[in-house]
Amino acid sequence: IATVRINSSRSRMSKGKLVRMDSGFAPQAGDRVMAKVELPRPQVTLPFAASSAAVADDKHIYGGLANQRLYCIDILNGSMVWELMAPRTTTAMPVLSGANLYFAGQDGMVTSCTKDERVKNWTFNTEAPIFDSPVVEKTRVFIASSDRSVYCLDRASGKRLWRERF
Repeated sequence: IATVRINSSRSRMSKGKLVRMDSGFAPQAGDRVMAKVELPRPQVTLPFAASSAAVADDKHIYGGLANQRLYCIDILNGSMVWELMAPRTTTAMPVLSGANLYFAGQDGMVTSCTKDERVKNWTFNTEAPIFDSPVVEKTRVFIASSDRSVYCLDRASGKRLWRERF
């Protein structure tokens, strides 16, 4: 009858777009649609053990692994899209916001890069390891570091706006 492209899928709700329809069938607004959907990859095999929780968008999974790399893996076919070497293990979950990925690691470094091509936007160094995820807002990024400080960075440039010791 029709072809539907699924954009996101949760346990009982899915969002998608009608991409092709049989001309003999005319759906009406509010019609209920039921479909059996099988994603091509029920699981993704990683090259090393995970060192951080992962985050995903509609195409990729992003996460740190125990070999001191951050990986971008294609959800549909399980292939590695890119990897980024880190000086030390990344244990904080990365954060996706718009076209960018923000991550921090045990080297005390916070990095912003494009999620698709891994092009670095900026890096910022704290004085000690970071074990928790950055908090990304509209114009700012907040980081809690083991140097007993909270940092507020400009989201676009990575420049420090303020630092509060605790």
